[in-house]
Amino acid sequence: MRAGLSERPPEERVYAYEDPERPTPWPIPPGAESLVDCFLTSSGSNLLDTMQRALEVSLEVDADVEIRPFEQSGVVNVVVTGKK
Repeated sequence: MRAGLSERPPEERVYAYEDPERPTPWPIPPGAESLVDCFLTSSGSNLLDTMQRALEVSLEVDADVEIRPFEQSGVVNVVVTGKK
């Protein structure tokens, strides 16, 4: 997945699957060279790196990873949790 995203320019990002022409509510991140650079956490970290690390740690500690959406003031966020 990451390889495919790295081949696409950041201008091709899509905010809503059901309405791909709908503009995103945020600008392209400064320095973004591909779609990989457009997946950021609220702290500015790369989301794909964060998810990869969470999966690696879950394997190390033999824990499950759960990704679940929650709504907060109209914005959908994703939480990654692990439990043994």
